[in-house]
Amino acid sequence: MRYIAVFLAVLAILPVATEATQWGSRMLAYGLNTSQDNYPTGIMLDGTAYTVTSGVSSKLWRHTYYTAYGWRPGIICRFPDVKAVTIDPTTTTKAITVRGAGICWVSSSDGLNWTWGSILTAWKRVSPRVPVDVTCAWHGPGKCLYATYSDRKIFYDTYPYNKPKEITNLGPLGISSWLAVRDTGDYMIISDGSNLYESTGSGGSWSTRKLIPEVNTADNERHPILGAIEGRNILLWSAPRVGYGSDIWYSKGDPNVPVKSTSLGRVRAIFH
Repeated sequence: MRYIAVFLAVLAILPVATEATQWGSRMLAYGLNTSQDNYPTGIMLDGTAYTVTSGVSSKLWRHTYYTAYGWRPGIICRFPDVKAVTIDPTTTTKAITVRGAGICWVSSSDGLNWTWGSILTAWKRVSPRVPVDVTCAWHGPGKCLYATYSDRKIFYDTYPYNKPKEITNLGPLGISSWLAVRDTGDYMIISDGSNLYESTGSGGSWSTRKLIPEVNTADNERHPILGAIEGRNILLWSAPRVGYGSDIWYSKGDPNVPVKSTSLGRVRAIFH
């Protein structure tokens, strides 16, 4: 009985300790950064990463995964007027991108040369409300597509994406905000322009967002994306470098199983 009492006493103490999260320390993503502003936009199942650089003109880059969370220098893709794009991680032939004041399909035969596809007309809102970012749960229930807009609102819809609806419980958002939904559609990262938050749910129903202390700093954490490499979840995002410009960082997560939320607390983490 004494041992049981001690065990229960330990359990009583653990939940009040610092909450556990699946994410590890932030690390610089070697091979993905240039001297310009760098933003991640996609991770394929083989570890290939797509990034965007902004300067006089924005460019989409394709980086082959090397090893040990490092990538080879990128190859510039032929991609028309790249702003924000979400790419199906199982294939390099289809993606959805922001185009002007709207959202449209893009396609490729080799992952390097991309062409416009059909416009998702239902996602064009009254000017000057324009899309800022897009992310898609390509293989989750309904293949939900999400978009943030310049008026700080979030919309989502299931395939074929012709009746977008507003999500209201993931704010407040910044003037520019970004989302990253896990491919399976059950976990989301939100950037309000300053910090990264996490939420669990699906479709248009999500839990109250929570800060991710392992990756946030006094700098602005933006442009998150989610994927999996070497059997582990991975989070990439962009943050200012010392001096000028932005670099891409990453954090390794748990083995590639349903993602845990920090709200589950330390007891779950110890016995996981």
